[in-house]
Amino acid sequence: MNSANKLLAAIDAIDTHSISATAPRRVTIDSPLGEWEAVVEQSDPLACSFQLLAVACPKLKQRSTDQLKTLSETIAEKMQYLLEPIRLIECEEDAMQIRSDPPSTEADQSRRYYELLVKRRGLSLRRFEAVTGQRRRPVSMAFTREQLRRICNDFEDAIL
Repeated sequence: MNSANKLLAAIDAIDTHSISATAPRRVTIDSPLGEWEAVVEQSDPLACSFQLLAVACPKLKQRSTDQLKTLSETIAEKMQYLLEPIRLIECEEDAMQIRSDPPSTEADQSRRYYELLVKRRGLSLRRFEAVTGQRRRPVSMAFTREQLRRICNDFEDAIL
């Protein structure tokens, strides 16, 4: 069973009546890539909503900064099926930051965007909302089960 199907099986094993945005459930699985973590707010037969999707990946510890940058660019190119296009925004020695560019603008003028951090310890995907003059805050990100499979597969294909 591949990582995506394993993760979905673990999510399906959660009592869906016991989870919510205020009481999310943390799910972890092991895979050849590393340990996957999903903080799940809601799940149904069509889609899932998350606060976090991450994978701890020991294979990244030995990658150079240039290799992390190339990996980040590859992942950003693959993941064009998200709500907004994403691209590499910031490169540091130990971390790459990929964000929605441009972010979505809501009716209230707030901006929503994905943020994917690529670090030597792994990858983490979150979604944020920013309002002018306020600190950004995390918001739910919803993916169909097929999108979740694609995300998992894209992470694995880029790293393995």
